[in-house]
Amino acid sequence: MISQYKRLHLSVRMLQVVVVSLLCLAAGLVLGQSGYDRSTNVLLKKRDTVNSIPKEYGRLAGVERSSDGTVLYFEAQDGTVRIVSIIYGIDHGSLTFRTITVPRS
Repeated sequence: MISQYKRLHLSVRMLQVVVVSLLCLAAGLVLGQSGYDRSTNVLLKKRDTVNSIPKEYGRLAGVERSSDGTVLYFEAQDGTVRIVSIIYGIDHGSLTFRTITVPRS
């Protein structure tokens, strides 16, 4: 009789452990997925601002290929000319921007 009681108690205990484990797994998946969406949005916003030219630079007036990368010429509404050198990085996808501003007098 005591042996059956211990066996039943052990199987109830195992069932409790399995149920609690599954609940923790489900909660982790739900919480992890919601954090993934937020981090992806932050990453996309950062990517848009890191490798981009500000719209205030104006219209693209010309493009020239150089030994280091590419040179872009922009002209703003007020006549300001900006010369942007885009230098390709060693690691995949990294760009470095150098800007020279020539104000129109």
